[in-house]
Amino acid sequence: MNITPEVPQLDPVRVQVRKHALLNEIAARPARRWWRVAAPVSALAVTAVVAAAVWWGQPPRTGDPELGARTPGEAVRQCTAPGAPHMRLRTEHNPKIPPNASDVALVRDLGDVTIAVFLSAEGAVYCVAGPDRQFVPAAPQTAGQWFATFPYLGSSGARGVVVGKVRSGVRSVVATSALGEQTRAVPADGWVVLHMPGSAVATSVTTYDMAGGVLETVPVS
Repeated sequence: MNITPEVPQLDPVRVQVRKHALLNEIAARPARRWWRVAAPVSALAVTAVVAAAVWWGQPPRTGDPELGARTPGEAVRQCTAPGAPHMRLRTEHNPKIPPNASDVALVRDLGDVTIAVFLSAEGAVYCVAGPDRQFVPAAPQTAGQWFATFPYLGSSGARGVVVGKVRSGVRSVVATSALGEQTRAVPADGWVVLHMPGSAVATSVTTYDMAGGVLETVPVS
């Protein structure tokens, strides 16, 4: 004899109520997840907008008065400002000091100071823009290759620097002091500036070609 189990009958109303409850629960879960992600993102966006507004409202950064000029424009303005120079390191030549801004040939940031070179028919002027203006007058430079060395007073004491105009085939320059101290630099746009170690003063400069071969060694003073 076969026995057929009795299947309980479900209330159709309760089935529909449960079905809609489950659908509502499933539909609500993604919304909660989206809110968890969207809330931090929205907060970050607001923070970024506020930070950008604060940054945009700040005045542009200028040179640090303790370190002197920090941009080429600031260096030229400091070097060409009217008034007596603070310090003149050499006096054997007497070109116009302060120089004309139109005569600027090179501006190079050395970290603690900025070197500006002014060339005119009256002569060359090397200006050290820093806490104090320092001028180094020199004779007019030739149209070919030349180098000049001079000391300046930086934030860490006396320093030596070499400024030079090099030929087109020169790929690197090494400056050497009387004690054998050396520093190397790569020319840019035909100019080279070498920062000597410590208070060393260069006595000679050697130029090299692309293959590393020596082109020439010349004395500097």
